[in-house]
Amino acid sequence: GPQPDWVHFQGNYIDFSTGLPALPEQDIVIATYYTTIDIAQRIQPGAVIHYCQGYEASYAHLADVAPQIEALYRRPLPAFVVSPHLADLISEQFQRPTFIVSPPLDLNFRSVRRLRPRSVARILVQGIFESTWKNVPIALQAVKHLREMGQMCE
Repeated sequence: GPQPDWVHFQGNYIDFSTGLPALPEQDIVIATYYTTIDIAQRIQPGAVIHYCQGYEASYAHLADVAPQIEALYRRPLPAFVVSPHLADLISEQFQRPTFIVSPPLDLNFRSVRRLRPRSVARILVQGIFESTWKNVPIALQAVKHLREMGQMCE
C-alpha cells in the first residue's frame, strides 16, 4: 500500500519522497488522511480542503504521532466533515471552518430485496486491525464463535 510520502492523484499514486512533481492546476485539492495534508499544501496545484472522516489524533494506534497530527489540524484549512461531532471538534479545538457533507456513496448502489435471509450469513468486518475503536478483533471473535456454534457464515 501507499507509504506516508505517497499521495493518490487522478487514479495514480505519486511518490513524493524524491521531491515535488509539477502537477497541473486544479480547482480544488482534497486532503484526506492526516499524512496528505502537508503534501497537498506543498504541491499547491489548487485550493486545499481537508476531508475529515475521523480525528486521527484520538486513535490509540497513532498515539505516538498525535502531536504531529494536532499540528496539522491547526493549519487554517476549511474542512469537509462527515458528522456534526467532527464539525464541533474541528471548529472549537482548531478554529477552522467546517462544512458537513454526507459520506460518498456510489449512485448505482441499490439494496437487494430478499424474501428470506440467506442460508449462509455474509459478514463484513471492515477496518484496520490496529484501530481499537473499530473492534476488528472482537468482530473476528464473534465470527469464530458463530462458526463454533454451527452457524455457517462467509
